[in-house]
Amino acid sequence: MILPPFHNGLSEKYILRARRKHQPYRIDFYNYMKSQAVRSEQENVSIMTSRIRSLLEYCSRYVPYYRDFFKETGAEPGDFGSLEQFSKFPALTRQTLLDNRETLKSDLQTYRVFKNSTGGSTGEPVTFYQDQVYLLRSLASIDFASSLCGYLPGKKQLFLWGSERDVAQNIDWKKRVKNYIGNSLWINTFGISRSRLYYLAEKISKWRPDVIFAYTSSARLLAEAFEKKKIRPLPNPAVQLTAETVTALDREYIAKNLGAEVFNRYGSREVSIVAHECKAHRGLHIFTPTNYLELGEQEKDTGYFPIIVTNLTNRTMPLLRYEIGDLALPATGEPCPCGLGFPRIAHVTGRISDLIRTPSGDLFHGEYFTHLFYGIEVVRRFQVEQTSLSDLSIRIEMSEPGYSEEITSYLERKIHAEVDASIRLNFEFRDTINPSESGKFRYTISRLPRDPGMVLTGVEQK
Repeated sequence: MILPPFHNGLSEKYILRARRKHQPYRIDFYNYMKSQAVRSEQENVSIMTSRIRSLLEYCSRYVPYYRDFFKETGAEPGDFGSLEQFSKFPALTRQTLLDNRETLKSDLQTYRVFKNSTGGSTGEPVTFYQDQVYLLRSLASIDFASSLCGYLPGKKQLFLWGSERDVAQNIDWKKRVKNYIGNSLWINTFGISRSRLYYLAEKISKWRPDVIFAYTSSARLLAEAFEKKKIRPLPNPAVQLTAETVTALDREYIAKNLGAEVFNRYGSREVSIVAHECKAHRGLHIFTPTNYLELGEQEKDTGYFPIIVTNLTNRTMPLLRYEIGDLALPATGEPCPCGLGFPRIAHVTGRISDLIRTPSGDLFHGEYFTHLFYGIEVVRRFQVEQTSLSDLSIRIEMSEPGYSEEITSYLERKIHAEVDASIRLNFEFRDTINPSESGKFRYTISRLPRDPGMVLTGVEQK
């Protein structure tokens, strides 16, 4: 049931009072990001470079993995003090992170530490450590990104979300009360039938959200429902798209049918938000207070550049020059007319998911299977392929032998309970799962012909 929205002014007061009381550092860092945004790009790059130098010094003292690197090579942190020098610092791959997680953890634990994990856009599950300061700075960067869409506390925000654990954190009665007072509505779009979606579309049109935060394919599904049901577009909401590639077709379709201004947000669980689009829509601005983004060597077949990220806010497990698995194009031409002092990239790709269809007609986002593997550390990589409405092949690459029966039992139980009990599951445990001919690894693949009602999921047509 979707309740009528809470009073906007009272909602704003509630949110701001709660943040000042319980998360003052979040507000401080948000204000810091606002102050940095009005500086020049040169000033921001200079400040960021200084923070990288400080992080290198910290890693050489307190992080065993990097301390050993400096000791074994005889290098000094100062040898990588400029951005040009830092580009020669060894990159951190996902495999290196998997193999050295404990030695990448800092010896100096000042704040509360917790584990986080992701399946990642490449389908390789990764577990890592973060801390409370990182979390608050991450929330502040989310607040800043939301402000670029025009969102302010108290406005109605709709989450069409694909992360089961994120949605689960918002369904107990206390969170429901907080969400209601905060004018936040969460809808799980992992597995949803068209009839259910069409029903919700009618309710959403009456609720009239000011901002919609959504996976790209989830926003397209909602836009499809508005189009098919001939629902009048919303009164100019902002739609912030994340987790998948945003194509020109996605942007046009969502904007037309939802009456929305569309924004692209890029980030990951490892490093939080990396870049976000402004109202000028001239690419994505890199959030230099939280991350340094480099572009690697250009790929000859695609023309894109691999993204390498250095997170500047998580000292519990610093990720220096982390190869995140996505691709981007650099921004060219004149400075962005919006006036933000953060550098830009033009476009991000690599976050591609196929929708999986069930015999009963439900649609499951490809990210659903990514989240099934969260925290299963013996799984190095996986791939789900749908060959017919009733058949799924699940390929699993293990880092350790001996867990196949437990993993098979767990996945059968979850998929049959949450997706469709009639689906036949074929498990293949492999030493290596090869990428596609293009060189890109797709963690969900649908071989089914796309029916006229299916929504394009953000896969770029080459």
